[in-house]
Amino acid sequence: MSHLPLIKSQLPAPAAYFMSQFLDLTRFNLLWPILKSFAIEYGYYNEGALNMTFEAYGYASLYIWGNMPSLIVLAFVILAFWIIALLKGSCTTHTNRAFEGSVRDIFMLNKHAVWMTNFAVRFWYEAYIFVCMSVLISLTKSGQENVIPEMNDEHNPESKHAKVDKALALILLVMIVATLALAIWRLVEKNYLTGVFDKTNRWCLDLARSKKKDDNNEDALKMDDS
Repeated sequence: MSHLPLIKSQLPAPAAYFMSQFLDLTRFNLLWPILKSFAIEYGYYNEGALNMTFEAYGYASLYIWGNMPSLIVLAFVILAFWIIALLKGSCTTHTNRAFEGSVRDIFMLNKHAVWMTNFAVRFWYEAYIFVCMSVLISLTKSGQENVIPEMNDEHNPESKHAKVDKALALILLVMIVATLALAIWRLVEKNYLTGVFDKTNRWCLDLARSKKKDDNNEDALKMDDS
C-alpha cells in the first residue's frame, strides 16, 4: 500500500503525502538522523535517483546502500547477535556447571540461536519489498541518466562502487528468488499436496476397512456353512 504512489495511480495530494511519511516509517528511517552524513557520503546521492518520483519517496540513490541504510545497519546488528548466540550455544552445549533456574542457567544453557534465526527470518519478510525495490533499481541503473544533470555528477556504471553494488544486488536477487520459490512451495504444499495426501490417506483407510469388513463377512458365511 505504501508503494502505491510509485505506480501511475491518481492519488489525492494528502493521501500521497501520508503514504510518503508511512513509507519512511516502514523503512525504519527513524535512524536517518544518525546515518545521514555517512549515507550521503557512501550512498552516492550525487549521482541522482532512478527518477524524480522515486527520489521524492525515499529511493533517492541508484545504489542499495543509499536506498536502505537503516535496514542494512539493522541487518548487520541482527547478524552480529545471531553469530554471538550461535557461538554461545556451541560453547555451552556440554556445560553442566549452572544451577537450575539461575540467571547463569537461563543465559548460559538456553539456546538463543534458534530464536535469533526466527527473528532474522521475520525481519527479512518485513524488509522484503524494500530489498526488491532497491535491487531492481540497482540492476537497471547502468543506462540511467541523472534526474537533474546540471546538479548531479555523471553516473559511471564501470566505477568500483557500482560494480560492488551490482554484485551485492545479484546476491540479494538470489535470496529474493529463493524466498519466493519457498513461499510458493509452502503454499502449494499447504493447499494442494496436503489435501491430496489426506484424500489418499482416507482412501487407503476406507479400502482397508472395506477389506476387513469383507473378510469378516466371509468368516461369518463360513461359520454359517459349518
